[in-house]
Amino acid sequence: NPAETELSPAEIVARKLISNDPKDNLEVLNKALQTWLASQGELPEKIGDLVGEQLLPMLPMAPQGKIFEIDREANRVVLVAEK
Repeated sequence: NPAETELSPAEIVARKLISNDPKDNLEVLNKALQTWLASQGELPEKIGDLVGEQLLPMLPMAPQGKIFEIDREANRVVLVAEK
């Protein structure tokens, strides 16, 4: 997308976080999680910690009936049915 080349990395992240496409959301969440793992050496307690440590400006809205959750075996953020 040529328009994306004019955006700063922070603007690209923000757009992916407000995207209606969960793939965009997961891409940004997983990049932040990998950054956390590289600096902390372990997974955060909860996904909101990524915002608390300023790795993300906010958490995305999950689709209706679903939530973003950390898969502790795969070290990834996944989209799962709300409990």
